[in-house]
Amino acid sequence: MKGGFFLNSRILFRVAVSAYERLKSAPADKAGGQNDALIAILFSAATLEAFVSELALMARSDAALFGHKPLQSVATVLDEAETSRGSVRLKFLLAKAVLDGEIYDKGSQPYQDFYTLLAIRDAIIHMKPEEITGAPHKLLQRLRARDLCADAQPSVNASWLSQISTRAVARWACNTVAAMVESLKACLAAQSQKAPLAAFFLSGSYNRVD
Repeated sequence: MKGGFFLNSRILFRVAVSAYERLKSAPADKAGGQNDALIAILFSAATLEAFVSELALMARSDAALFGHKPLQSVATVLDEAETSRGSVRLKFLLAKAVLDGEIYDKGSQPYQDFYTLLAIRDAIIHMKPEEITGAPHKLLQRLRARDLCADAQPSVNASWLSQISTRAVARWACNTVAAMVESLKACLAAQSQKAPLAAFFLSGSYNRVD
């Protein structure tokens, strides 16, 4: 049977959450070196990339079926961003601007966590040899500021990758997905009857973890 689409962002998110759940047996919340934390980070970032593409599809469908002009605009700008190879960050900024009339405040949450999550994903995917300088990696500093990683012991040399691989970071990554989805869902709350497909899509299975 041909036709239609599979929407896979929820599957990616389940992988991230499952990896976090496996970390319940970790020795401590901020203990480094937990491989499942890296899975949670990468699949959380992948969830958001897939999600915003799927949002464009839902917006296009609602616009075609119900004549919802804001969603037609969302579909148009997201399609153009995809054609122009725009970043995931740009796509979220555009979606928020069209739906809400305002872009994300880059200095506030949830955008700061979203930006950091994607920066970590990029650094892992494009991993380079790490020079040992004694100074903490800038991404490690960001996560320490959120109390998600333990301070390094003076006698221990560990890569930033190992130090961010904690249960606390895995939980943070999953919850960053939930916060970003919720931020767009709130923009559609008053228009859900005119945009039932997008509203249904935004309502599902991107819940916070404890």
